[in-house]
Amino acid sequence: MLIVAVAAFAVDGAVPDLPDFDKLWNYRDPAATQAEFERLLEPAAASGNDDYYHCLQTQIARCQGLQGKFSDAHATLDRVEQYLKHPSAAVVRARYLLERGRVFNSSGEIESARPLFAEALSTAMQAELPLYAVDAAHMLAIVEATPEKQIEWNIQALQIADTNPVASRWKPSLWNNLGEAYRAAGEYEKSLACFQSIIQWQQDNGKPIDRYTRIDEARLLRLCGRANESMTKIRALSDELAGEIDGFVSEELAENLLLTNDEAAARQQFINAWQKLRDVQWLKDSEPQRYERLRKLGSD
Repeated sequence: MLIVAVAAFAVDGAVPDLPDFDKLWNYRDPAATQAEFERLLEPAAASGNDDYYHCLQTQIARCQGLQGKFSDAHATLDRVEQYLKHPSAAVVRARYLLERGRVFNSSGEIESARPLFAEALSTAMQAELPLYAVDAAHMLAIVEATPEKQIEWNIQALQIADTNPVASRWKPSLWNNLGEAYRAAGEYEKSLACFQSIIQWQQDNGKPIDRYTRIDEARLLRLCGRANESMTKIRALSDELAGEIDGFVSEELAENLLLTNDEAAARQQFINAWQKLRDVQWLKDSEPQRYERLRKLGSD
């Protein structure tokens, strides 16, 4: 499951009377977030802080890209690009490169995205901007086609995150992506360690334990041959839901029940899972074999 990490805005000097716009992000509602950002454009322009103003525009472009408005996003970034012709803070260039790359990636133009992420990484490393360096390395992992390359870039991103306390907040997201890459590569023990690292980090930092990380932990325990531990954890999570049906919990519970030869109970859980997950497009696109298994075992 994807865990989103946010790179905070950073320029030299304070920006009086203007908020940290990164804290206004709502990734579940990019249209509303765009509206919030656009309300800041006029006071940002009036402030005279060109770096803030243009970084804000990169985030408007990100909102547009998340809504599938790719032409609008590129047009917004074209305005930022004009600013880059003049001496500017490296943070503007790094954010511009990241968002231009994200728009290309989201619109399926991966080969156009990759060099932009590489340039963003180089820019951020040279300017000692670890937040943006981590973001760039993690995006390079996302655009790679093979688990092996994804593993390499996620490990590099984690190494960068280790160098800076602020950048360390990226770690849960990076462990998640690394764990998924290890799972795809069949390296289940390493994948399990990643998801357990997320849980430990959340405990150490007083954060609630993410439900989907717990599902991933149970799944990897099963794939590692530790079925009893997997069943204990997924049953505990199912019990906590108190009757609420979560498709991913049902799926993992079903897989565990199959291992105990309780086919009738497994069948019901697969039905529950399929009813909840049949319209999850990323699952259908990213894991077609898993999706087809759910359809086969969960269809009425």
